[in-house]
Amino acid sequence: MRENLWFVALAFAVVSSQSIRAGETMNDLERGFKAEFPAACEQYMANLRRYQCQAESITKDLRKGTILLKQATVSRQLEHSGLFIVTPDAESKVNVSEEARVVNSRYVFVVTRKLGQKEWVLHDFYDAANGLPPSIYYYSLDEMVRGFTPFWIDVREWLLDAIKTPEFIIRDAVRRNENGREFVRIDYEHKRPNQRITNSGYFVFDPDRSWLVTERENTISTGTASMTTQFRYEYSDDHGLALMSRMIYRKTSPKVPVAEAESTVTYQFTREEAKRSEFTLSSFGLPEPVGIESTRRTPTYLWILAAGTAFALLAAGAYRLARRQRTRAEKIL
Repeated sequence: MRENLWFVALAFAVVSSQSIRAGETMNDLERGFKAEFPAACEQYMANLRRYQCQAESITKDLRKGTILLKQATVSRQLEHSGLFIVTPDAESKVNVSEEARVVNSRYVFVVTRKLGQKEWVLHDFYDAANGLPPSIYYYSLDEMVRGFTPFWIDVREWLLDAIKTPEFIIRDAVRRNENGREFVRIDYEHKRPNQRITNSGYFVFDPDRSWLVTERENTISTGTASMTTQFRYEYSDDHGLALMSRMIYRKTSPKVPVAEAESTVTYQFTREEAKRSEFTLSSFGLPEPVGIESTRRTPTYLWILAAGTAFALLAAGAYRLARRQRTRAEKIL
């Protein structure tokens, strides 16, 4: 019961503090949001390109009260190169392997290694000339700075892209006053073409601070079943720039009990520039490709892949957990 008090209080605050300025209509507020948010988002990301990020997360099963997953992540970026390393805690029940997903201007790859081992093994390899593979494992790696922001509808839907499409519909727009400060709540619905799943929910923005998100909610549904994720964000200040310091999100679904979990992610940003060599196979102790296939998505090092087959048991970290939960939900949906 106590675990639900925060979200009950949050919902009450949303309802009780909504307002619109005198003479202002919902359409006025919607136009203002669409006019100001894109530029603010782009400028915020430009400022974030000076940073790298490390994070620690803990995921708890809300029904059993047990810890499902503890892990550490490293996110590094330079222009259109990105690196994401997930290291699960040795006591976690979900993963047995550490995993790194990397993209540079020439190729994209995944390497894995069992906890405690030193050598990395190539698990996946693609020629970047073909574009990023349509997989959750690579999504947005070429624009890793996006992962440093709260501007997401779900793990595959980037808000700045979505609002430019006719499928993104704003259902309501209101102002909220909290402790003398003004925020904007946007209620939305978004359904990609030829997709049976609809995303709907709301964002609460801080217009005075780069339109950063303070809280949001997203429900994935088909009308017969649904999964809801609620988020809350906290920020710290670095030289006048607000940086995410903590994100708490909770998943609930009446038909997918396994998805009822709460995660807390703590972020630590460092102001530094990554080196290009960090985004290469050689930085993981593997040889660089002599030639890269540009006409098919077949790994160049088949012999390395064969050697790495035994290590491809489980994907690492929160991505794997989120993907499995989403897959189960979609089957039910």
